[in-house]
Amino acid sequence: MPFSPCVRLLAASFLCLLVSACSESSEDGLGAQNPVAPPQTSAPPPYTPGLLAAAATSETVFVHWNLPSSSFEAALFQGEQAAQLYDEAPVATGLGGDGMEIAGLADGTTYFFGLGVREVGRSRWVPTGLVLRARPGSPYYVDAAADPATADGTTPETAFTSLVVALVAAVNDGIANVLVKQGTYAADGLEVLTGIHVYGGFDDTFALPNRDPQDPAQQTLVVVADDTVGFHLRGIGASPDPAVLDGLAIRSTGGGLSAVEVDDIEAELRCLQIGNFERHGIRLRNSSATDELDIQVSRCVVSGNGTDGLSLAGAFDLRVHGCAFDSNAQEGLECDAILGVGFRRSRIVIEGSRFFGNGTDGLDIEMDAVDPPNGPSGFDVEIRGCRFERNGVHGLIVDHDFEAVQGYDANIVVRESVARANRGRGMSIDADGTGGTLVHRSLATANGQEGFFLSSEAIPGFAVLSACAASANQNVGARSVGGTKTWVATHCVFAGNLRGGIHNNVVEGGVASTVAYLQQQPFARVRTAGSVEVDQTATSTFLSVPEFFTRVIGASGNRVRVEDSSGIFPGAVLELADDGVEYLVVSVNGSELILNPSPPGNLTLPATATIHPSGLGVDENYRLSVGSPARDVGLAEPGADPVDAGVFGSPDPGDPGEAAVVASSLFFPIDTSPSLSAGLPRSSALLIRFSHDVAPSSVLLGRVRAVTEDGTELEAPLMSIDDELVLLPPNGDWGPQSFVVELHLGLAASDGATITTPMILPIRTF
Repeated sequence: MPFSPCVRLLAASFLCLLVSACSESSEDGLGAQNPVAPPQTSAPPPYTPGLLAAAATSETVFVHWNLPSSSFEAALFQGEQAAQLYDEAPVATGLGGDGMEIAGLADGTTYFFGLGVREVGRSRWVPTGLVLRARPGSPYYVDAAADPATADGTTPETAFTSLVVALVAAVNDGIANVLVKQGTYAADGLEVLTGIHVYGGFDDTFALPNRDPQDPAQQTLVVVADDTVGFHLRGIGASPDPAVLDGLAIRSTGGGLSAVEVDDIEAELRCLQIGNFERHGIRLRNSSATDELDIQVSRCVVSGNGTDGLSLAGAFDLRVHGCAFDSNAQEGLECDAILGVGFRRSRIVIEGSRFFGNGTDGLDIEMDAVDPPNGPSGFDVEIRGCRFERNGVHGLIVDHDFEAVQGYDANIVVRESVARANRGRGMSIDADGTGGTLVHRSLATANGQEGFFLSSEAIPGFAVLSACAASANQNVGARSVGGTKTWVATHCVFAGNLRGGIHNNVVEGGVASTVAYLQQQPFARVRTAGSVEVDQTATSTFLSVPEFFTRVIGASGNRVRVEDSSGIFPGAVLELADDGVEYLVVSVNGSELILNPSPPGNLTLPATATIHPSGLGVDENYRLSVGSPARDVGLAEPGADPVDAGVFGSPDPGDPGEAAVVASSLFFPIDTSPSLSAGLPRSSALLIRFSHDVAPSSVLLGRVRAVTEDGTELEAPLMSIDDELVLLPPNGDWGPQSFVVELHLGLAASDGATITTPMILPIRTF
């Protein structure tokens, strides 16, 4: 659970917010807000299965895991090389409970552990979560209640009483593991060097099976003094055995600077409870522009800090799993100028994590580059199973800042994630550079501006929205602005966004198999196919969705004032900001409503209000109802079975925002040559590049079609070359009429990745 800030932190945070309002306000004028604590009912991360922690003593390792349901099978993998971990058979299958002890290991050897999952009855294990390391060996023991007169740290009975003494002894003797019993310890700039692993959460026995790195009853609490840093992890270069902190609660008395600072060293931070610091919870820095450092953060709660929850700058591979970054005065997690390194692809993977109530943005990833690389270089960003809620500006920002440096690109996948009730945009992608972008099976709802936002400068291209829902956002459901990038959407839902469905401001996009429900101006600058507009509630479309959408512009006690009350009546069921709470409308007097219960006092205004059908609750269900106008109208290959529009007609269906236990590999188009914005010379070939190599056997006539506006199919010869489809002009000439390229179900990747089509790409000839 998040820590409660003390008076000194509140004062510091307030000052910081005043500064932020001027120095960190976004381009649309939104400044930082007071942080908001998540309610007790908030779902705790992680939302996906994975390893949480690992601890080692002599010849033994105990690993902890999270298995959120029993609808799948899980297996443990073990090896001495992280890159080959999943190449061998698992060491244990049929996993249950929350962990396992592995004995008979060699002291001094670093072992890697990972979790694999599969659907029941399947043979292939799919990696999930983080790969964690542990190095068995005789540990040093620390116990605040031990007798200092006999302390040498070598046994539980003769444990050190001081963390400082234990860390110095471990460095001097080369002992990697420091085991710390539950209790309270003082910290005044503790240094943890390369290869030192610190584990908390032990009881009196120091036995690994009895350890619980997250149980408050066994908490190892490290209290950080004013004007100091709790743990300083430092080293030189990319160490083969990084520093590890695992199972610690790190809190400030009110004036501590940061809980953990990592400089020029690789690190694994696991099961840390961090809060109440004047600056950052976690601060990561790499001074090298040529050596990337690996950082893994697992099951950490970082909340109530005076600036960012986690702040990163430099060249890193970053992997975060199952964490909560809540109620920090600025960003929850800020990757400020994460640097690309020549000849490598930097990886940023954020999975199963929550970003709630931070003063500015929930998660902000800014990718940068310093020098032109000598070879192909770039970034791969994957965000999966995350929730971005009630942040003071935007929920998620992913930003290309490398566009001025040739040779870099960025591939961005945001999948199975939720952006709810953020004061600004739900998810914002500033795609100024080259690369592909896919937002898949995600939900943007009740945000103060756009649900999904795409911006760009000079480099052309498009971004794909697949099986997503944008609902009740106060601006447009999805918008692209500036530059020459545009949205292409397939199997989406745009419902009740107050200023429109999907709008491309510059370049025409394509929308296929999509439902626009109670949506003013559903489509702007898009070509549509297999889509439907529903402008009344008389015909049921989905199993459960709101019937009316408006905005709350004032609130006091149990009274709220709305912009439009025409669809609201006494006895109606109302929801505020998609918060999952049913409010009964007691009375309607003009624009003023009386509600029961009263709305929360920390409601951010303006807020979206929705009216729901009586008796169905307030949880949306985008499955199609019997007789829905969206049934059998989706884009389908001629002669194939009918396809439903909407998210559940997709080849990879599922509730938007809910992560599948077993993650599928996704196959989608990245760009075209020439670009959609440039147009296609009548005698030129059209190249469509995909995220994976295309299976040649799947490239059949009918699955890839060129169709003019009057419905005429152009008989364009097809071929595939690696990751590209090539469409040749019929008889050497496309003709004067613009057309769309239809990509249909059945088109496949050579490695079996799931296609996110059908979709259309609008082509203008000249």
